[in-house]
Amino acid sequence: MSYSCDADGAKAMMWATVNEAYEPSESAKASFEEVFAAGAKRMGAEGYTPDSFDLAHGNLKKFLKEIPEGGQDPLGPEAANLKDKTSKLCPLFPFC
Repeated sequence: MSYSCDADGAKAMMWATVNEAYEPSESAKASFEEVFAAGAKRMGAEGYTPDSFDLAHGNLKKFLKEIPEGGQDPLGPEAANLKDKTSKLCPLFPFC
């Protein structure tokens, strides 16, 4: 699937990536809203290019693979860490 090379396309790609791996909780969705808005803005500052989309997609997949298994909402706390830029994977373009 292709996305428009702008902020809306970047956010759509990010949400699709998360939704492929998880059904995010409300707390995860709230954190990701902020993370994705900031990430799309950061991508725009450097120019929306296919390479920046590939890098963002790959980095988000890398982040999602690191989510621990189990618990009621494993994604929620990790999404909050990404939002707060305290994830063990930071710095991670364009999220932190």
